[in-house]
Amino acid sequence: MHMRIAMYCDRPPRSGIGVYSTELHAALRKLGEEAELTFTGSDYDGLLDEKSIHHGTDATLSWLVPRTKKPVITLHDIDEDGRVEVSSGRAKQAYLAGPAVENIKKAAAIITDSYDARNRAVRAGMPEDILHVVHLGTDTDTFRPYDGNRQELRQSLEYQVPELASVSGRRMIVSVSSEEPRKSIPDVLRAFAKIRKAEPKTVLLRVGYPKEQQSESNIALQRELGISDSVVYLNNIGREHLTDIYKVSELMLFPTVREGFGLAFTEAMASGCPIVAYSTTTAPEIVGSTGLLTPLEQGPDGLAESSLRMLADPELRNRLANASRRRVEELFTWNRCASNTAAVYKVLMGA
Repeated sequence: MHMRIAMYCDRPPRSGIGVYSTELHAALRKLGEEAELTFTGSDYDGLLDEKSIHHGTDATLSWLVPRTKKPVITLHDIDEDGRVEVSSGRAKQAYLAGPAVENIKKAAAIITDSYDARNRAVRAGMPEDILHVVHLGTDTDTFRPYDGNRQELRQSLEYQVPELASVSGRRMIVSVSSEEPRKSIPDVLRAFAKIRKAEPKTVLLRVGYPKEQQSESNIALQRELGISDSVVYLNNIGREHLTDIYKVSELMLFPTVREGFGLAFTEAMASGCPIVAYSTTTAPEIVGSTGLLTPLEQGPDGLAESSLRMLADPELRNRLANASRRRVEELFTWNRCASNTAAVYKVLMGA
């Protein structure tokens, strides 16, 4: 069935939603679909009346719903109180207001990134019959395991990222996330304090969002825990360096308690960097048995115990790393995301 698709994104191309929009668009075109993508508001009007499917790749684009015949909205996250969360884009607010949410409910189709997000959307009153789960993808060519000398790669990385030179020779644990409370950064720091006590030659590399400074409360907690000299915070890392960071890290510590999907999960997994996380939100769905997931009630103690187990067992790390890569290749590629998204479009075309 031939389809003409207009896709809209009001986030920067390098943002998470920008990457989703760009990669999905490219993969749809590889499937032979006639898809166009615009990032700028000035181009929207030229697409609105020309295409058979209109896909807003984030909830902030809910204004498309009353203006188009077959609107599709991707709902990336919704909190436990039923609030549709946004952090940038045209909304310029933390949560969408009532009228925008009501628009989303009237869409022809709502796509969520995970079953966990779908369940939260149902509890928030989104119509079940228009909800479709389409997992996001990962660039498995960019994010891939390293089959060369990891020590040489580490030295090269330290040359390119001078901040890492101060922790040269120490085993690296990486944590990639914003400073948002749902990312559980205090738990990361408390767990790392326990890890470092048992394994003094470890360092925590915190990769924050571009231009986002580490919060004063987290800086104070590092001082209180006595780990300031073993925590490196970077907020200026490009994808080319992030891929190498995953490759030289022993594990990724990512105890988030709410995600729409969690691209950091699959990027690390595709790179062969095993995961330690809480067994909550999307972690069981995305990571599954390819990481060490600890019950939320165990807190930092459980995270530290799992991390130390992984640090002490290279065979376990390698087994989980290989399983993680296979899981991404099987379930979380952009081609698979595009194919499943196109299936949603085809349902609408046949309606």
